[in-house]
Amino acid sequence: MVLQMARPHKNPKSGVYYFRQKKPADLVEAFGRKEVIWSLRTKDPDEAKLRYVQTARKQAMVWAALRKRPAPLPHQQIVALFEDAESGTQPPPALNRPTDRNRISLRLRSSSKSLNAALY
Repeated sequence: MVLQMARPHKNPKSGVYYFRQKKPADLVEAFGRKEVIWSLRTKDPDEAKLRYVQTARKQAMVWAALRKRPAPLPHQQIVALFEDAESGTQPPPALNRPTDRNRISLRLRSSSKSLNAALY
């Protein structure tokens, strides 16, 4: 049995080449469709081959990113976090400092409250 290399798929009606790839089995639940189909936006076979390689590289990065999703927290860690929140323990001071983004959003909230109070 001879295995064929992946190659662009040509639409018989329009003559435009497409990238088609089956979804990996380990990403069935993370990705809804059975296959990925992207137009290569060319009718030239040589250009389609070049674009196919580029698109395959991009799709490989998408698969890798979907595989690197953060792992779900175990039940014991969730319970421990909940108990810490209930007991009122504070995170370490380094984690409790507001970031610049938080400071800006707090300023915007306070200025919008004062503006709303002045208008209404």
